[in-house]
Amino acid sequence: MNSSDRIRIISEIARSLNSYEYSLIDLTLRQFGLPWTDQWDRDKNSYIIEMIQGGSDQCLLAEVLNDSKPEVLNDSKHVAKIASNRVN
Repeated sequence: MNSSDRIRIISEIARSLNSYEYSLIDLTLRQFGLPWTDQWDRDKNSYIIEMIQGGSDQCLLAEVLNDSKPEVLNDSKHVAKIASNRVN
């Protein structure tokens, strides 16, 4: 996956998770094997980006493809592009 794809996917994930309370964000991060912390003094969006930016391509893809946002899953070109990059 190229850097532009990673930035776009990380942004999508951050937007999606930003509406949740920290406890659910942390649960999600842990389920995907991503770091989390109880000590954060900045905004929620910065927290999410900081914690997911080091995730593997497969981890980011799994999170965005399992996202409950129907527009992500209904865009077949978007999903196909992500899936093809996952194989490469």
